[in-house]
Amino acid sequence: MWPSTGNKQGWNANVAPPEYIYEAHKGEKAWQVAELNVNRRRTMEAEITSRAVDFIKRNANAAKPFFAYVAFSLVHFPTLPNPEFVGKTGNGDWADCLAEMDYRTGQILDAIKEAGIEENTMHAAVAGGSGNDASALPSTEICK
Repeated sequence: MWPSTGNKQGWNANVAPPEYIYEAHKGEKAWQVAELNVNRRRTMEAEITSRAVDFIKRNANAAKPFFAYVAFSLVHFPTLPNPEFVGKTGNGDWADCLAEMDYRTGQILDAIKEAGIEENTMHAAVAGGSGNDASALPSTEICK
């Protein structure tokens, strides 16, 4: 269970067993990479970005068309920015997470440009809907 407010954010193994991060490749069974704990959660987006950049470079160098789906989870609870971003905005963890997500997205776009495939690459950034407060939307019907 992830408490999600203030300085009480974290994992309580007494409430629920730990969750794990998995990795899988086409045609292979998924395997556990690491336990998802608070420290790993803080650095997960940096690892996702690093893996995405490596994937882009590898496929661009091989002149191989590719599809990369990069799903950031940073602005979902618990909102725990990477230590490099803690306090960067002066507006709390959630704002620091937004700043980090912007930076990580820029790293991916830079990798596309540096790989020389910018003119032959389509990319889209999408949000998952309403975040954590659907009441803030004019109508929750748009989420269905």
